[in-house]
Amino acid sequence: MALQCAERNSAVAKALDDPAALASAHFMLANALYLVGDLGGARVEFEATLRNRSGAQRTGRAYFAFDIVAPARLGLAHTLCQQGYPRQAAEQAHLTLEDAQHIEHPATLSIL
Repeated sequence: MALQCAERNSAVAKALDDPAALASAHFMLANALYLVGDLGGARVEFEATLRNRSGAQRTGRAYFAFDIVAPARLGLAHTLCQQGYPRQAAEQAHLTLEDAQHIEHPATLSIL
């Protein structure tokens, strides 16, 4: 059910062609794919969230009350680790910590 909702959200976001909605859709689809075990699909969507970083930062605080870039990077790190790429996973984890040093948003910091 979550995957179907995320796929529908993705279709709507593409139709809107709004960067913030697209970033949100990538993030939600990534999490749904991760939870059903589609690590390849989840990786693609987490990476898409990060490529759309400016939209992701705006949408996170507007829709989720936190910046979705940090959890997207952590999701990517988990996915990479499970796919057998521990070095790349560690790099993503370190980038998350570097980003956290510059975040001045308590809700985002609380999930890290």
